[in-house]
Amino acid sequence: MISFSRRHLPHYDVDHATYFVTACLAGSVPASGRLRGGERQSFEESDDWLDMRSPVRLLADRRLARIVCEEIRREADVRYELHAYAVMASHIHLVFTPLAQWTRPAIIKSIKGRSARRCNAVLGRCGGFWQSESYDRVVRDSEEFERFVNYVEFNPVKAGLCLRPDEWEFSSAKK
Repeated sequence: MISFSRRHLPHYDVDHATYFVTACLAGSVPASGRLRGGERQSFEESDDWLDMRSPVRLLADRRLARIVCEEIRREADVRYELHAYAVMASHIHLVFTPLAQWTRPAIIKSIKGRSARRCNAVLGRCGGFWQSESYDRVVRDSEEFERFVNYVEFNPVKAGLCLRPDEWEFSSAKK
C-alpha cells in the first residue's frame, strides 16, 4: 500500500520500503526554507548549507550527539533495520527499513521524541529540539540504496569533520 501526506513537504509511505531521512534541529533552517532566486535549492545544496552555515549546531556537543546515536540505535532490529546513519552538528541522516507493523512516521517520531527529551534535560531546557517535519525519500532500487548509504556515511568527510568515514564517531561507518 502507498500513502501520501503533506504538511509543508510531501511524504510517501510504501509498505516494505526503505527510506532515506534527514531530520534537522529546530531553527537550523530558516522558516522560509533555503531559497535561491525565489527557487528552492537542491537537497545537496541545502545539506551543504546545513553542514557549514547552520545557525543552530547543538549536536556539535559530543554529549548530545552521543545521545542521538544511542536513540537511533536503541530500536534498530526491533522496529527497523538500520542501514546507515550520521549525526551532524545540525541534522541527522538515516537509511532504514521499518519492520513488521512499524511505519516511517512512528519511527522518526520515536527517535526525535526520546532524543529531544534527553538532550533538553542535559541542556537544562524544554521546548522544541527538532523541526516538526523531516525530509524523507523512498529508496527505489539497489543503486539508489548504495548511493544513499554512501552519501550518509561520507557526509562527515564532505563536511570536513574527518578524513575517512570510519573516523566519525557518530556514524554507522564507525566500527
